[in-house]
Parts: sequence; structure tokens; C-alpha cells
Amino acid sequence: MTTHAKTFTEFAANRYLGYPHSNGFADDGASVVLGQIEETTVSLWKMHRASKEQTLLGRFPIDKKPPNKLIWFDVARDANRMIASVNQSILLFDLNKSALPLEVFQAPRDWVLDQLLSITADGQRMVISMRHGMQQLYRGLLVDLQSGQIRTIVERPWYANHFHFSPFDPDWIGYAHEGPTEKIPDRTWVWHAEKAPQGKCVFDQASDDPQLKLCVGHERWTHHDVSAVTIAYGVSPVGPRGLYEVFADDRPARLVSAGDRDFHCDITRDGRWAVLDTTGPHDAPGKGWDNAADVSDIFIVDMKTGRRQFLARSHLNLHPRHAHPVFSPDGATIYYNEAESGGERNRVMEVPNPWI
Repeated sequence: MTTHAKTFTEFAANRYLGYPHSNGFADDGASVVLGQIEETTVSLWKMHRASKEQTLLGRFPIDKKPPNKLIWFDVARDANRMIASVNQSILLFDLNKSALPLEVFQAPRDWVLDQLLSITADGQRMVISMRHGMQQLYRGLLVDLQSGQIRTIVERPWYANHFHFSPFDPDWIGYAHEGPTEKIPDRTWVWHAEKAPQGKCVFDQASDDPQLKLCVGHERWTHHDVSAVTIAYGVSPVGPRGLYEVFADDRPARLVSAGDRDFHCDITRDGRWAVLDTTGPHDAPGKGWDNAADVSDIFIVDMKTGRRQFLARSHLNLHPRHAHPVFSPDGATIYYNEAESGGERNRVMEVPNPWI
């Protein structure tokens, strides 16, 4: 297998990319924000993609236990501001200045912040989620970063997470019914103040069959439409498994590209190409995690035809050492995580988009 992947950061730095449904690119796409795992801290760095010049954004003590074992972040595409979830607080960074971040939210007593979060492209609003420590209660919160106004938009007795704005229309907010995918037939949800104020599920995974057909997850809302790309995992008892596109309106979900090991996904801003990683070698027998070893393969996918092409082979370990491939803003480069084989360290790799 031929690959043109190159090392972007070394294992010694132990750095990782942002979550796939977040934006990790700053300075109009010239830089990328990375987390760095250290002994008792996690630091955040802004790294210029071409020169690799780097700026320390902050270093924070982390107890390495859920939910504080990592720092996830999201960059406002047009405003060059960033939010990060740090030890039950949300911090706001101005990426144009060397200034201390501002705390803009602190989890109330008896509530636990989810680490995943999202900020609008203009940097004016964020959506976060949290769970009650004593009750089976989960909330999604919409926060105005100028006024400080907080609105509860979702309240569920089940694990609601993966909240993020639609980059195409931020009035739509996607979220997930999290949990064992084999038992959850309504993973993919949206909220809209007028069109879906109670929230609605937008992917009927079971159809008219009482048996769950598709085990779905890792949705990423797209830049070109009120849609999301999402994965029907290899553990799905019935297919077709693989990469799907689902819609916030009444259009039916469509299979983009079939695959029995697909895991995470991202999409270019023009909606032309998708990228995904796998749960094991694509050329090994089986599906899902069968014969997975510590391998995760990277593929590019044509969103129109479903054609896919192998790009690179990565190792796989626990968060944040999932490959989590993402496109650069111009779609020309794909970045992904690679775990050290048999080790705990992580590095970031880059590979060119062969179809540009």
C-alpha cells in the first residue's frame, strides 16, 4: 500500500487533534490548534501549518480521570476565538492576542460538564452540555458569549451529547443520543428554535423492522447543507454499513459509501469529499472490530459517487489516539492522529488530498 503521509508532530510532543466535529484551524486556516498530553497537565498549542512556528495558548492541570482526562476545544471559524473545556469550566481564548483566557462558564454544583462543545463561526454563541451528578438528567445549553445569557434547549433523561452547530446554518444544532449503539435506534438528533423546538430524530435506523438494523454514531454536521455525515458501524447486524448523509429537513438519509469498518468522518467545506478512519485494517476479513489489532486506515470518499481510496495506515489506541481524520479548510490536506505502536504517545500526521 502506497502512502504519501508525512509527520506533522513527533511522538515526543504527544500531541493530538481536536474532535472531528470541531474546528481546530485558526488564522484563516494557516494554523492548527493541538492538545499536548503531559504528566499532570494538558497544554494547548497553536502551530503554523507551513513553518511549524508554535505558540503556547495555555497549560492546565488535569487529573487524568473522566471527565477531566483531556481538553477538547473548538475554534470560531471567522472570529479566531476558541473555547475549551477545562476542569468543569469553559474558557474563551482570543487567538489574535497573547492574553490569558476568560472563564465564560462554570458547571453548577451537582452538574458535570461534557467535554465536547461548539462555537459559532462568528464566535458569538456556544453550545455545551452537562449531566446531573445524582439524577438521570442531561441538558444542552445555548450560551450567548456577549450577554452571558444561558438557555436550556434540550433536557433529556438519556445521555445527550456531541452537541455542535450546523456550520451551514447555526440555527440548527445537532446532538446525539449516546450509549451502546446496539441498543439505541435514535442516535442522531437536531434542535431548532422554531422548526424543532422539542428536538427531533433525523435518522430512522430501524425503519419498519423491530430489530435494530444500523448502529450509528460519530455524526459531523456539514458546511454545505443542513445535513450531517455519520457512520453505520461494522457491529450493525444488518447493512448496508458505512458512510451516510442525513438531513435536518424531511429528505431521507442516503448511503454515500458502503464499508464494514468505518469509524469517524469529516467532510470538506464544499461538500465534495469526505474522509474516514476504520476500526481495523480494511483488507482484513471480518467487520467492525474483528481482527482489528491496533490498526486504523484512512480513506477519502467521493460524496457524489461513493468511490473511496486508501490514503494511509495509522495505529489506534484510546482517546485521543483515535485517528480522527479532518480536512484542512481548503480541503487540500488531511490531518490525523497516530498512536505509537504499543505505547501511550501520539503524533499528528498529514497526507495530501490526492483528488485535488
